Amino acid sequence: MNITKKLFYLFIVAGSAVSITKACLKSQIYSQDLQWSGASLLLRGINPFQEWLSGNINHEIILLQIPNYLHLLYFILLPLGSLDFNAAKVAWLAVNLTCTVLVLYLAAEELHFSKEKTMLTACLFLISTPFRNTLGNGQISIIVLLCFMLSLLSESKIIKGISSSIAIIKYSFAPPLILSLLYDRYYLSVLFAAMTNLVAVIVFCYLFKIDFIDGLVLPLKVSTLGVRIGTADIMSIFELKFGRGNQINYVISIAFCLTVFYFFIKTTKRNRLLDLAFISLLSLASFKHLSYDFVFLLPLLLAAVNGLLSRPLVIYGIIFWFWFGLKIVNYFIPINSALHYYIPFNFVLLLTCLLSLWHDGLLKRNSPAVVI
Repeated sequence: MNITKKLFYLFIVAGSAVSITKACLKSQIYSQDLQWSGASLLLRGINPFQEWLSGNINHEIILLQIPNYLHLLYFILLPLGSLDFNAAKVAWLAVNLTCTVLVLYLAAEELHFSKEKTMLTACLFLISTPFRNTLGNGQISIIVLLCFMLSLLSESKIIKGISSSIAIIKYSFAPPLILSLLYDRYYLSVLFAAMTNLVAVIVFCYLFKIDFIDGLVLPLKVSTLGVRIGTADIMSIFELKFGRGNQINYVISIAFCLTVFYFFIKTTKRNRLLDLAFISLLSLASFKHLSYDFVFLLPLLLAAVNGLLSRPLVIYGIIFWFWFGLKIVNYFIPINSALHYYIPFNFVLLLTCLLSLWHDGLLKRNSPAVVI
């Protein structure tokens, strides 16, 4: 390894250490998105969704801990809700760091444990703004990413079922994931994921003496009112035009997701890493996601580093934009002041990635078989 390469790796390793340190410190000061409030309320017999929808008059939901996830999450987090907030921040940081290690292990496995490729991928991921924000804000994106990867990469139906049960808690990632599992005939895994979350809804409705349908839609009601506009998705583009909560936004997003999924699956040669990158991209482009969810560009980076893409420089450039560029540009042109430009532009970038994956999958399908 020459001196230039050594200096480069030294630089990105040092950058990773600084990024992780900064994120860990921030998490102990803020963790404003940590779903501690919802778990704590549930533990005390208070409906967290209704508490927020009623205006949070008693200020039971602190900071930005809007309860907009599926019911199962709050049952899983009951041990966290039993702690005071400062202790919960420490515990949640430990969970997030553990999941980060597991995500990077899966990444290394896909890179066949190549030292240089693994180090490059891991460091870029750890330096990225979405990773740092996820860790510092106390978000669940890394945990969902881990479960998402396990759902699509694992050969075990049991692991697929358990991990997909947790992955769909962040339901903006659910449609493409469920479509993929159904297409590959993992019916029992999908059934297990659906039943696990349905049981959580039933128990929740029983505890608070509410109708099943009313209880089922509570997270969606909170999300419609409480979650701000996304970063690069077709739902947010139409939200700019028709306003928040308009049903046409959901119809168009679902139609886009179904159409692109069907077209891609039917016209390309399957590859599990390309499939993982495609499903991640399709979710980011179809449904509302904020900037920290762009940790889900990791599978796309893996595909590029693994040599599966014919235009890796374009893909690296787009990943750089979402992981670093947006943060830099925001200093000069605040994103909130130019949403009508940022969101469509970002959406086009994701479409470019989807088209690139489709092109490479099509080439692999049409390439002649080698006869030995």
